[in-house]
Amino acid sequence: MKIVCPRCEAWYEVPEASVGRGRAVRCAECRTEWTATAEDAVRAEEAAVRRAAVRREAERATAAAAPALATASAGGAGPAGGAGPAGFDTPPTSPAAAAEDDGWPDDPMPPKAPAGADPEPDMASTAAVEDAPSVVPGPDAFALPEGPTRDWDAEFEAAEARRIAREQAKPRTERRFALPKPSWATVSLALLVVIGALLAWRADVVRALPQTGRLFAAVGLPVNLRGLAFDAVKVQTDVSDTVPVVVVEGVVVNVSKVRIDVPRLRFSMRDANGVETHTWTALPQKPSLAPGESQPFRTRLASPPADSREVFVRFFNRRDL
Repeated sequence: MKIVCPRCEAWYEVPEASVGRGRAVRCAECRTEWTATAEDAVRAEEAAVRRAAVRREAERATAAAAPALATASAGGAGPAGGAGPAGFDTPPTSPAAAAEDDGWPDDPMPPKAPAGADPEPDMASTAAVEDAPSVVPGPDAFALPEGPTRDWDAEFEAAEARRIAREQAKPRTERRFALPKPSWATVSLALLVVIGALLAWRADVVRALPQTGRLFAAVGLPVNLRGLAFDAVKVQTDVSDTVPVVVVEGVVVNVSKVRIDVPRLRFSMRDANGVETHTWTALPQKPSLAPGESQPFRTRLASPPADSREVFVRFFNRRDL
């Protein structure tokens, strides 16, 4: 198909498939850029048909006027010029020009085209265009999109929504951080630290967990939460006026680092099965003891139960009320 420059009317022969719905091209003569379409090619073909018809009319008119021009040239004046027999004025010509003139115009000028016809294409421009490339070489930067304009923002949002949906559809796995395995030296050191802390604060441990008191006592580290201890406890039997008497004596010591009030002393007699058969209490000589201070105590029980086998001494507490 042919496309025609709208400015200089230079025409180009291009493949119809390369134009498609529209293609941006540039004229090699005047550098005009426009969009060539199949409709423009159709109009260019119609213009070419009209120009060919005008050319044929011009050739027929020239052929019809050729005998009259030949007769006028034969009957005209000589080299100096003059009027011919038909009354036409002919310009003076040289002998060489007269020898070359055969009575037929070399390049007859075609008549002016009708008002509605397209002008004749410039042959020089056409020759120059045939040597030049018919379309813009390389990447077509001016090509129009063949489809509707793409909404890049909408496509980006749709792609992001699809990505988020894929992320939410994936099964969630809990991240577990693997702790480094401790060495034997680290484990041993940790155990030593724990044991040292338990021994240093064993009173607090027993106060919070009373059942641990027997464990510390079993390893030779008894825990005294009250801060008072019994020392040199003795149990003796005696007879006074034929009445048996049990005498219990000993010492109360403050083993803490602060002054402590000394409560009442509680004594109990127990049988062979450990059942208490008789209890009594005694007041201390001093109401309180300073750190490291001690005080003796002594108590008597007349006519103890016959089945009693042991005597226990402890401090009076709320459970005894």
